[in-house]
Amino acid sequence: MAAMNRDDIPALSFSEEKFRGLFQSSQDAILLADLATQVVVDANPAASRLLQRPVVDLIGLRQQEIFPQLPEDYLQQAMVHSGEEQSGQWETEVAGNQGQRIPVSLSISFFSLDRWELMLTVCRDVSRRKAAEETLRIQSEALRHAGDVILIADLAGEIRFANSACERILSLPVDELVGKPWQNLQQVIQNKEAFQEMITTVGQGQSWRSRVIGQSTEGEYVLDVAVTPLLAETGLVERLLLVGRDSLKEVRLEQQLLKAQKLEAIGTMAGGIAHDFNNILFAILGRVELAMDRLTEEDPLWSHLREIRISGQRAQDLVKQLLAFSRAHKGERTPISLVETVQESLEMLRTTLPAAIRVETRFAEDAPAVLADATQICQVMINLGSNAVFAMGSEGGVMEVVVDRVVLPEEEEAFPGSGLPSGRYAMLSVRDTGCGIQEDYLGLIFDPFFTTKPIGKGTGLGLSVVHGVVSHHGGAVTVQSMAGEGSLFRVFLPESPVALHLPPSVETPLPRGSERVLVVDDDRLVAAVLEAYLTNLGYRVVAKTNVVEAWHAFEDHPDNFDLVIADRAMPGMNGVLFLQKALDVRSTIHTLLLMGCDDLGHQEDDGGFIRLHKPFSKKELAVTVRNCLAGIH
Repeated sequence: MAAMNRDDIPALSFSEEKFRGLFQSSQDAILLADLATQVVVDANPAASRLLQRPVVDLIGLRQQEIFPQLPEDYLQQAMVHSGEEQSGQWETEVAGNQGQRIPVSLSISFFSLDRWELMLTVCRDVSRRKAAEETLRIQSEALRHAGDVILIADLAGEIRFANSACERILSLPVDELVGKPWQNLQQVIQNKEAFQEMITTVGQGQSWRSRVIGQSTEGEYVLDVAVTPLLAETGLVERLLLVGRDSLKEVRLEQQLLKAQKLEAIGTMAGGIAHDFNNILFAILGRVELAMDRLTEEDPLWSHLREIRISGQRAQDLVKQLLAFSRAHKGERTPISLVETVQESLEMLRTTLPAAIRVETRFAEDAPAVLADATQICQVMINLGSNAVFAMGSEGGVMEVVVDRVVLPEEEEAFPGSGLPSGRYAMLSVRDTGCGIQEDYLGLIFDPFFTTKPIGKGTGLGLSVVHGVVSHHGGAVTVQSMAGEGSLFRVFLPESPVALHLPPSVETPLPRGSERVLVVDDDRLVAAVLEAYLTNLGYRVVAKTNVVEAWHAFEDHPDNFDLVIADRAMPGMNGVLFLQKALDVRSTIHTLLLMGCDDLGHQEDDGGFIRLHKPFSKKELAVTVRNCLAGIH
């Protein structure tokens, strides 16, 4: 059959008026081409608009010139797949007049007209459909990879959609949820009564919310769950949408905030009672010391008084530790004995240890001093000890605590993971026979808020505090552990360049004097002990418990006194103000300010006076008073 050319178009147009009307008015772009040559012989106005070319420019072009992305054998494919309807379908792109790519769908069909074999190509702009599909794809990907757990179930009893967060947070693989009965949602809610309540509430067209705490293979999870009914066009519930927000970190933060608030309350309460409590301790220890001065060591009462003094001193240390732990003041770093600090910490720990846990210690005689804040190092030991106790649980076990001297060589790391330069260090190691730590967790245990403990059992801050304290002291902490085989934590602290000051072993006589001393303390017991101490040391003492009376005694006869001792916290006039006023009256008067543990945060407001912290011993008072009178700060 001869190929159709442009001269045949008028004949076509006159012989098929009805076809021409449909052809010209169609909203779809239509190209009419000769099947033999694939040359376009006609195009409708919609084709001109879509392809952004005049009809006259389209006529005479081959199909592949207009649609260059069509495969070479597209015609053969169309014929093979045409079937009875003699049509084929493709999706491709055409170029706009501004270089943009326009997605289109092509439908090719074949028919005969008079003596001609023709190819009819219907071209449709699918930009909107493609954009909608892309939007749906993006939305689907967003849902699949969202950080929140998302599940959709229908009322026919089947889960239709689950995202990847289900596996990450709940340890429930997507393929084990999708297509399964919606009762599997109970694995998420983990409470039969709550699940039934959810079904009832959502079935009534209302949303249901709850906080769910559950257990996955990766540990505990906390979800803030919202289940919302999805309605059909009829207004009836058609599906359920469950969204679960991972709130584990939020819960940890809430717990930490609560803990901080509790500590702040303890600090406020402890600060409020510390002054009175220390006054009581001072009175007890003072009377004991005065009584011991009158006895010899051979007296049967002397040993009893010594035990009372030891107990009182332990109470004194306990008050200081409680205040230090409950207040976030910056500790003072001084040369301390790591052995003594660890021993004191273990004494505190032993009061809370289960009977099934045995503590073994080994302290090297040559363990070096370290330059550190004793309170913070005590906290390190308590945190490591508490961690070991939890790891061993109710079954019990052995906690081994070792303090030793180590030297890290230059050529190799004797203790892998310390990352410390060569040098001399004090080492504290804590080993337990507990459950151990999974290898995957070893790199995370020092991260803030990371914990494998159940909700309410830990804040995830214990080991991070250990790491922070040790790092700030120029040291390092390492861990060795395997699941089921216990753990070993090693803390390395640089050896102190300053020697540890040890009190002399030989008792020297207490310094004495005969000067005149005014003592001002609103606590009668404290004032009485101070008067007895100083009188015993040879001083002439006037003790006052009323600030106004004390001030009048000094103001009326300022030359009658060589030294004024005043307690910092007194009603009506604090000790700082009293001493400042005394200096205004007589600039050469010697002064001493008594302070309690609760006054630690007020040292910047002490007026620069020599200070003595209660409770103190007779010896400490004797030395400090002599220094004051000698002008030694």
